[in-house]
Amino acid sequence: MESHKYCPKKKQYADFDVALMYKIIRSLNLVPSQTQGWDYRIPPTSTETTIRDDVERIRRSRNDIVHNVNTSISDVELNNNFSLFIDIASRLETRKQNKLYILQLEDLLKRETITDSSISAISHSVNELRQQSELNFTGLSAKVTTLQTEQEESIAKNIRDQMTKEIEEWKIKDKKCVPTRASTYVSNILNKERSVTLTGSPGVGKTFLARHVALNFQSEGYRIIIVLTPTDIRDYYTPGKQTVFVVDDMCGKGQELDNLNRCGDEGKKKLCSLVLCVLFNNFLEKKWFEGRVTDTQRQALDDIFMACRLNTGTSKTELMDALNGSLVCKGNLTYSTIHDKMFDFLAHYFGGRMIRCLIDHSHSYFINERFKWKKSKNLSTNDFALTLTDESLEWYFRLENDWSKIKVSVVISNSNMNDKSFRNEFITYLMQLEKHSKRNWQIHGILFKKRNGVIQEAIP
Repeated sequence: MESHKYCPKKKQYADFDVALMYKIIRSLNLVPSQTQGWDYRIPPTSTETTIRDDVERIRRSRNDIVHNVNTSISDVELNNNFSLFIDIASRLETRKQNKLYILQLEDLLKRETITDSSISAISHSVNELRQQSELNFTGLSAKVTTLQTEQEESIAKNIRDQMTKEIEEWKIKDKKCVPTRASTYVSNILNKERSVTLTGSPGVGKTFLARHVALNFQSEGYRIIIVLTPTDIRDYYTPGKQTVFVVDDMCGKGQELDNLNRCGDEGKKKLCSLVLCVLFNNFLEKKWFEGRVTDTQRQALDDIFMACRLNTGTSKTELMDALNGSLVCKGNLTYSTIHDKMFDFLAHYFGGRMIRCLIDHSHSYFINERFKWKKSKNLSTNDFALTLTDESLEWYFRLENDWSKIKVSVVISNSNMNDKSFRNEFITYLMQLEKHSKRNWQIHGILFKKRNGVIQEAIP
């Protein structure tokens, strides 16, 4: 017969019935009564640490917890109870020479420490995510605001940037300004009326006064818009925005340039330096002024000096020094006009006075974009376009130089190539050159055709 050994389940402290155990201990006198006797109205003191005292402590703590109407317990109460049970268990198991309960409590404390660390780490991560989310939300809100502003803004960003840069230069110069009766008078007029016109002889400070008054209004919340053409007021006006339009008269600029021509060599040097800015399509590199004068530079300078009636012995350095002024701004590597509209005006101004010089020496892209064949049936979108007459057309056919240098795409991209009459004139010109110079211009190998509204070349 097979025998079975009975292995009873090992009991744990959690299986104990505290109330029943207390009654058994008390009724059977398994331990003497507590120091003050059982059920004494005052709980054992901290100095009363016998087994019977700890049994009484267990009973009282159990009753306080079980009969408490409030099911919640504060962290302080929990820590106090936990410390009490650890002390009781330590004394009981020391007498019993058994540390099972203490080991369980220590393990529980370790787990609690690990849990606290994990909670702290998670809380830290949550805070970081919250902060990052707030930053992302703030950044997104800023971008949305920027996009809304851009949509509401009537001025293109590149033009606004140019205006802002120029206005910052005004502020630097305005630091030396001393308020006068004139500036006060102009400000008072503008507070009453919608506009004011400043008149006077060249050099008396009209521009400086206008800028000073505009900066004062800017400090009161107005925005400044620099007007270079009358249409700028119409195009840049935004209802509801306090705006000061500063119109530095274009006719005045032309008069200023005319006056430079009557101001001796210094004025003529300024004119020549501005012509260089035009020839290089508003991208005059500083390195152009370095080193000795090349043959190409000499040809251009001789024509510029002749047009401006300046001594041909003027050096490149003198011209570079003359670029410092109110019309040109200096970058790290280049010189350019203070505004694209100002360049348009300069190109038109010099084009009307020295068109042959511009045609002979300008950058290819300037040639492509700035001239308009007078017989063209295509409407020009450039108000400052230079008109090509029958006389200047032959000069304009310097395009054959680019053609001969295998810059075919540069020639074909010329804005005038979209006009049939101009193309015919140009092809006829090339054929005559081919006939008289006995040079092969390969014009018969080029087929002009229009694709998506743009003239293109193709070599079969």
